[in-house]
Amino acid sequence: MVTVDEAWNIKAFKRLLAAGIDGIILRTSDSGQWNKKLRAVRQAVNDLGTTLPILAEILPGTDIVNEIKLAIIANVDAIIVRPASGTEALLEARRMIEEQGVSTAVFARLSSPEDTEDILRVTDGSIIDFPCPSGSTRDALTNILRQGAATGKLIFLAAKTAELQGSNEKYRELVSLADSWQFDGVALSSDGTNPDHLANVIHLLRIKAREIEEERNTLRHEQCLGRIVASPLANALCSTALHAAVAVKAIAFIVPSQTGFLPRLLSKFRPAVPVLAVTPDTRVARRLKLAWGIWPLLTLRPLRQDDVMDVAIRTAMRSEFIGDGDLIVGVTSSTDIVTAANTVTLSVVGDVILRGQGIGDGIISGRVTIIKSLYNTKKSVANKIVVIPATEATHVKLINQAAALVVEEGGLSSHAAIACLTLNKPAIVGATDATDLLLEDEQVTLDISRGMVYRGWVNL
Repeated sequence: MVTVDEAWNIKAFKRLLAAGIDGIILRTSDSGQWNKKLRAVRQAVNDLGTTLPILAEILPGTDIVNEIKLAIIANVDAIIVRPASGTEALLEARRMIEEQGVSTAVFARLSSPEDTEDILRVTDGSIIDFPCPSGSTRDALTNILRQGAATGKLIFLAAKTAELQGSNEKYRELVSLADSWQFDGVALSSDGTNPDHLANVIHLLRIKAREIEEERNTLRHEQCLGRIVASPLANALCSTALHAAVAVKAIAFIVPSQTGFLPRLLSKFRPAVPVLAVTPDTRVARRLKLAWGIWPLLTLRPLRQDDVMDVAIRTAMRSEFIGDGDLIVGVTSSTDIVTAANTVTLSVVGDVILRGQGIGDGIISGRVTIIKSLYNTKKSVANKIVVIPATEATHVKLINQAAALVVEEGGLSSHAAIACLTLNKPAIVGATDATDLLLEDEQVTLDISRGMVYRGWVNL
């Protein structure tokens, strides 16, 4: 995230967005200037066709009630409050948000390690703006990050652009500190920096972040699998998902979400592959951009709860994050979607054309040849996948030559099933309308044991 105090124009904000920021903080010291900045940010976001969470920071010494009202009316994603002492200001913000019936998040900017436990209980996250880790703050910081991990709340490390002047090593030190302590991100203050320089700073930070992530992926996985988050159930669910992803070399997690809670918990484990959080709520999607390793995707709300994972996978495919043949780990939880079960599923992404009953086992990929007439036995079928309405005794030679069969007629007592079992030939029977749905010479992949026909070559 980046805090911007200056009254930048739309082009300046576009340069900042193009550099890859995950959120922007606007301070509300001057309502007139703040509104102009807010309009400029939203116009830049619309022009680039992207989404971006916008946070409003209430500065000390201002009329907190009026400033919070201003932020709520502006429909920002979160309000950042600097508590002078205790939780009074934060509770006031909570009360006003509830009165307005909105779901604006509340963050605290912590300038000292005092009262942090109480503050974290009433907020959705924090920005650590005190020196860390030093001797007196190390224990407090450890407790803050542990509590954030346990509850899925976002914890950011504050930094100033001016402190990064000098050498590239300072960029690495900042990113290394955030990574080793497992902050969710860095909240960078612009400090009067011009847009081009700030965009360059963000670019350098991202490069260093990628370098450190590549160096520590294996170590991070080994350290985090035993970590406790939220509850034993949530920990077991996330740990199982991570173990499964490593075992099958999955390329992504697919996590349907209504509140963003489960994707945030999973991100606390620092998985080596992206967490694709699929949600129908635009506000949840914007907030999830602040979390480490999460790529939020918007979708339509499923009509039936059983469709949740299928809809999520199709959404990820449309967004081109995953494609046919990719292995993914799907995770659902009742803590996020009330009517969902707590499940971890391993799936191969693919366009399933047909389903039937498998005879034998194995994975067969090849070209289709269609035989619509039961009496057409002269067609060359060598090493092809034969698609046929049914078989009879005259097709034994054809069955022997084929790589596999897809048969419309169903039942284990059918001629095709008995012949394929006898000849040890893989087949899928009961594939209704196969001769109409498949094309001559089309590439398909058969998952024999599951009785599924995929379009194209799928790495099963």
